[in-house]
Amino acid sequence: MLPFYELTVDESQYTGVDFNAFVLRPAHGKPYFAFNKENTIKYHFNEEKRIVTGVMISANTPIYRSNPDRFVLFKPKTIHLIRSKFHANKFNDNVNVEHNSDLVLSGVKMVSSYIISDTRQLPIHFRGQNLQVGTWIASYKIDNPSVWSKIKKGEFGGFSVEGYFDNKEIKLKTNK
Repeated sequence: MLPFYELTVDESQYTGVDFNAFVLRPAHGKPYFAFNKENTIKYHFNEEKRIVTGVMISANTPIYRSNPDRFVLFKPKTIHLIRSKFHANKFNDNVNVEHNSDLVLSGVKMVSSYIISDTRQLPIHFRGQNLQVGTWIASYKIDNPSVWSKIKKGEFGGFSVEGYFDNKEIKLKTNK
């Protein structure tokens, strides 16, 4: 069995999230949604609003990492601190493509950010994704026509935060 690690941050300047990437396949497996008036199926687009909403960090969701082989996860307490530091440092509009620091996106502004406190009040599009209390969700307004076109074409499928974390091994009970 692969080891599990909890990713953590502290109050120092050396840990935290400093960018969000628009990616084709987010590691947490939770796609984003582009909303329109009907809000009835996964991908709807409203040329007037141009807002995309998705999971920044999914609480307690194992994420496979390959170098080295392991699973990592974020606990709700850590997600709260990450979000607080992210906003305090004014990183809201730091967005790139697929974690490429040479492909920073302009015309992409965070307009909403919240932590799920009650899963019974999730927007309909997020139901069925097994989201837990403590999950961080954000919305971006897309004023860049090229980025909006790529979202509509499905070239981006969700969000993936990037930052610096400490690792704490989680000891799992097993039946031998």
